[in-house]
Amino acid sequence: MSPTYKFAYCDLDQAEARIVAYKGGIHRMIECFEAEGVKYTATDVHSLTAHSVLGVPYEDLKEYPHRYLGKKCNHAFNYEMGPEKFYKVIAKDAADTGVRLTRSEAKQLRTRHFQTYPELTHYWEAIRGHLRRDRTLVNPMGRKRVFLGRLDADTFREAFSHYAQSTVADVLRTGMVAVHNGPVHNLRSLGYQHTRIVLEVHDALLIQYPEECEDTFLPEVVKAMQIPFTVEGKEITIPVGVESGYNFGSRSDTNPNGLEEYVLKRAT
Repeated sequence: MSPTYKFAYCDLDQAEARIVAYKGGIHRMIECFEAEGVKYTATDVHSLTAHSVLGVPYEDLKEYPHRYLGKKCNHAFNYEMGPEKFYKVIAKDAADTGVRLTRSEAKQLRTRHFQTYPELTHYWEAIRGHLRRDRTLVNPMGRKRVFLGRLDADTFREAFSHYAQSTVADVLRTGMVAVHNGPVHNLRSLGYQHTRIVLEVHDALLIQYPEECEDTFLPEVVKAMQIPFTVEGKEITIPVGVESGYNFGSRSDTNPNGLEEYVLKRAT
């Protein structure tokens, strides 16, 4: 009988924010990343941001709109996005998320974000310093980029995002090669020919694998994706979160076979 195959969605957890935090020495973010991150508590950076910028107690936080807005704030304001663009980003997805802001609220969230994480200025000044010196930015994985043109606000904002986003891309692709050459190759050599990496999605891999090998294969995938690198003298390894299911939609009442969190089995 042919084996049953499943999908695993394996993503680098809060990857960009980690890189910004360690490059800028952003203490409250670092405390989250070095704790056991639990949603809707002060140990989860998106929940911390939601609590701080929205003023909602942790026990009252919900995924929408609170943690969603916290996550959006981290992704946008860490790179010095302006309030008007942030307003438009939230409005663009409002039909799907149900989350809406006024322009005034977008401005207030930006101000509170910078008050919560004042060390963000250290991150921006470090990146500006690299560009002013020789227009060159080298990310923690060794990728070099030369920024041409005027050194204006738009160029600096592009560099702020490039440093973190290019690092995540390089970590993911290094891990993707390791997954292909390691756990995927090993199962294929055992006859599971349909084992494969299906997609690379920003900071995640979608992988097809045989269900009967799940508890050995998925820990090997996580290990292969955890690529260490150094930021400001600190070695960092980004945790990998895993969801599994029989299709790659999110699990719900209407899609009971979709992706849901997979808890890695620990050795005893």
